[in-house]
Amino acid sequence: MTINLTLFIQMIHFYIAYLIISKVLLKRAVSIIIQDDDTERGLLFIINRKREEVMGKINLKASLWSDAIIRFMHEKPKVSKVKKTASLETFAPEHDSGDFALKFKKQIEPIITDGLKSVK
Repeated sequence: MTINLTLFIQMIHFYIAYLIISKVLLKRAVSIIIQDDDTERGLLFIINRKREEVMGKINLKASLWSDAIIRFMHEKPKVSKVKKTASLETFAPEHDSGDFALKFKKQIEPIITDGLKSVK
């Protein structure tokens, strides 16, 4: 096997092509890939920080709810039972009359005032 000048010229052409491709053409692609990786790492960091923040707020809300439940159990108001005087059937009109709203108001006012008196 003889090594002649053509083989050396091909090796030099290959090396020059390799340098052109790696330094000029692929340099931009590599920098874009590195930039995308940095952006992805930054976004993942922000997502993890927000996730921890949300979990902290959820834990705070659960703690506040449990404190409120305990406080309400100890301090629940004493309410007497409201006297039931009317049912829904008494409010239903037998026929379509124009003064249904007036009848309804007259029937519901005593129930509301009795309920307000029992709460006070």
